[in-house]
Amino acid sequence: MSQQEVNCCQTYLQTTKCNNSPREQLQFLCPYSLHAHLLPERFGRRPHHSLFHTIIMTGRRDELAELKLKWANFLPTFEHSFLKEVRMCTPLAIKNNQSIAFEFTVLPEMCNIFKTLHGGSAATIIDTLMGWTIVAEPGQPHPFHVTTDLDLNFLNGVPEGEKVILRARVVGRNAAGVVVIDGQLVRASDGLVYVDAKQTLMHVDSGLIRGKNVTKTKKDVVQKMVESSEMEKDLRTERFNRLWRSSYSADLFTKYPTMWKLIYAKPGANLYEIQITQEATNSLGIVHGGFIATAIDSCTCSTAVTNKDIYRVSVALHVSYLAQSRVGDILQLRTKTINETDSRATVSATIFNKLTGAKIATGYQTVADIKPPAHTVEHYGDSKAHL
Repeated sequence: MSQQEVNCCQTYLQTTKCNNSPREQLQFLCPYSLHAHLLPERFGRRPHHSLFHTIIMTGRRDELAELKLKWANFLPTFEHSFLKEVRMCTPLAIKNNQSIAFEFTVLPEMCNIFKTLHGGSAATIIDTLMGWTIVAEPGQPHPFHVTTDLDLNFLNGVPEGEKVILRARVVGRNAAGVVVIDGQLVRASDGLVYVDAKQTLMHVDSGLIRGKNVTKTKKDVVQKMVESSEMEKDLRTERFNRLWRSSYSADLFTKYPTMWKLIYAKPGANLYEIQITQEATNSLGIVHGGFIATAIDSCTCSTAVTNKDIYRVSVALHVSYLAQSRVGDILQLRTKTINETDSRATVSATIFNKLTGAKIATGYQTVADIKPPAHTVEHYGDSKAHL
């Protein structure tokens, strides 16, 4: 690096108030020389000019190059967590930390047995990527934000093989660190809206995220909330267990909701249980919001289905995140049908820690009944297609 380049580096870093070490500063400014091994092939041929050279030649930041660099740096941490389900996404655009766009193609492993994008997969992508709208300014620490609420409206099914764009923009924020983001999953070819979304995030201290979850509940409340896994299973529970297990497929996104074990099934109310593994977490070691949304999405859909010829699909999903959960925790998910008609139902869900009784998340979903396509009946029999 020439002295002129060093001087330009120092000037740029001073203007961005960078307090990182010299090596970290260099890594930030020269991404394609020091981080080339992290850039996946889908980014295409590496550009001739690095982010550093762009700054020198134009005198301004290249926001998209910065975003791609940060995304590339995070990708290696995705491999052994639930975040691997978003690694196929590629940054497309960003503007002034206010709007962002990613693109991806719907792969078979992202789908349900309808061969359309699974509601849980859509929730995972949206929950993960919309927050990238507020990535840190250059040279500043990455801000820690957690999702507090996620609202999704499923407007159209997304077929396998479709190229999709997630676009999001900040619509509000306050001094307390609360940020509200609107987003949509749209068809790349013509902008047809598949999913409309709103996410609320809250800034938290990084120590609280990385620390242990110390939320506790009084003993009498715990005893009231926690159901015994030794409950006697009736014929209804056995039948639902067969349906639940039959929906598993290693090649589809249904492999994730079926990680939950069905404990019992009553008319309009089911109970599920899981012991959290690393596969369900994010890069910070806590359960990914997309995994929680996937569970609520699938478990509410499977509740109170009384007609084996009727399949359920998501219409609207809301999730509120209340506390953290980590590897080793045993969680239970209880569903309850709030309202049901001939063609629709609204089902609520509560996820809590079995040992402490602490509520991890609550949610509800509106689902619609449809007749199953012929290929789902042929290959999956009685299993509910949404699972």
